[in-house]
Amino acid sequence: MRGNAYGLMEDKAHNLWIATKGDGLVKAQPLSEKQFRLYRYEHRASDPYSLSNNDVYAVHEDSKGRIWVATYGGGVNYFDPQTAANPRFHHAYNDLRYYPIEHCNKARYVTGDGHGRIWIGTTLGALVASENFDTPESLLFTHIYNKVEEPQSLSNNDVHWIHHSCSDTLYLATFGGGLNKLLSLTSDGEATFCSYGTDQGLASNVVLAIREDASGHLWMSTESGLSRFTPSTGQF
Repeated sequence: MRGNAYGLMEDKAHNLWIATKGDGLVKAQPLSEKQFRLYRYEHRASDPYSLSNNDVYAVHEDSKGRIWVATYGGGVNYFDPQTAANPRFHHAYNDLRYYPIEHCNKARYVTGDGHGRIWIGTTLGALVASENFDTPESLLFTHIYNKVEEPQSLSNNDVHWIHHSCSDTLYLATFGGGLNKLLSLTSDGEATFCSYGTDQGLASNVVLAIREDASGHLWMSTESGLSRFTPSTGQF
């Protein structure tokens, strides 16, 4: 398969979606235990409903079955998997008119929070949108970012990873601001966070990814090694 894989997601139908850096999105449809049929989706200048950018960093399936794609340069895309043979990718360059592409074109991550919301990590903060929308033109995005005068705002705008834990808590990994735990999110989009960094024992404030084990510990890859976080005690 052509391309450097950056992310992998299995959907409800057991298809594998492979995010590649530079070569678009690949769907691997299982034919047997060892055989897959591969489909590749790429940006085409002649098709405004093709993928917005070929640098794909993450893929997510929401509760409605839509496939969301984070691209580094073209913002977020989504499409209906029922049209996967010839999908229409919805993004800011066609009908996602409220996506803040001028600030958030470099999307690193996309996931859900178990409460009907999509979270997108970008190089200029996080975006939140509801899964409950009728048309792409009506989809609204809330921009969450660092506010210097507010110590409980997002600690750093470069969001590399977002994790919804088994204890129903949302964590954001940032490049320079350590780990952020979401404390509250109001209906008008005001978010507060508790941040953890090297002062609290984190190996580095540059956090790249998060995984959770069966005991609820969070394992973080950082630029200075691996850290394990215990949410119940707040210790690394």
